[in-house]
Amino acid sequence: FFFEIFSTMGDYLHRVEAILLLDSEGQRIFCKYYMPGYESRAKQKAFEDKLYRKVSGRVEPTARDPPSPKESESGTTDLKRILSLTRSYKKESSSAGEAGDILLFENHTVVFRYDEDGYLFVVGGSEENEVVLYQVMTCFWESLGQLLRNNCEKKVLLENFELLILIADEMIDDGIILETNPQSIFNEVSPHASGDNDTPLSALNTMAKIVKQNL
Repeated sequence: FFFEIFSTMGDYLHRVEAILLLDSEGQRIFCKYYMPGYESRAKQKAFEDKLYRKVSGRVEPTARDPPSPKESESGTTDLKRILSLTRSYKKESSSAGEAGDILLFENHTVVFRYDEDGYLFVVGGSEENEVVLYQVMTCFWESLGQLLRNNCEKKVLLENFELLILIADEMIDDGIILETNPQSIFNEVSPHASGDNDTPLSALNTMAKIVKQNL
């Protein structure tokens, strides 16, 4: 009886199949897979490459120089024209992808965001609620921004790789979404980011050093 209740409850739980953080060239920075059949690195890499090619083909470059206004006949530049072109440039350059976008990819629902530093993907099942996936993506990114003081360059992310692990683990357990409030995630993870010797973050750092030394 209780097994049937828990099985029914499981049907209503929202799930994530993967969280992927790739750089601007599609190279992996961080990933966490929860869906079966993707245990091997080769299969994960193939999925990431295909997803990156799919998305990068529909993303227009966001960094470009604003148009240069033409000089007037007197040789001076019209100030009103400069302001008009600058406003138009900013409006055109504000890409929706920095806030979030959605696509269907190989029977998966994928929400993602991108900027000059790279791509963040949250992958769900084909029937998963895209609003929930968007909340997961937003929570992950905002939590990371708070912990790293909005410095999310690739080098900084790799230097603080343990924070990515802790954020994902606080948000998701075996694919089940537990928390989507970035402030709650920040409150849970920030004490472990202080560098104290007895924190889980320090233990992960020590483990990473040992693994690197034995490779």
